[in-house]
Amino acid sequence: MAVFSTLVWMNVGLIVHDKRATGRWLSRLAEPNAMLWAVLGGALAAWLLVTGIPTLRRVFHFELPGASLMAVAALSVLLALVLLEVLPRPTRRAPARPMAQ
Repeated sequence: MAVFSTLVWMNVGLIVHDKRATGRWLSRLAEPNAMLWAVLGGALAAWLLVTGIPTLRRVFHFELPGASLMAVAALSVLLALVLLEVLPRPTRRAPARPMAQ
């Protein structure tokens, strides 16, 4: 379940991070965006249902991981998002023009 949680949290983080948007991620959360909140709410609700209801956990063959494993999952997501925020965005190079003969 820690891997599932990491995937869900990282995908939510990448949606919020979206490098094409302007500003930092905290400012993006402050902007009115109904679709963003619908996706974030849906992902959070699905994650809470699958991890919180024992019957659904059995359907997905999940077991409750220890607190330390969930902490490692959360920290790995946080570290990845911080690195994405800090590292420069790769730039596209213009295609090379053929040389005149």
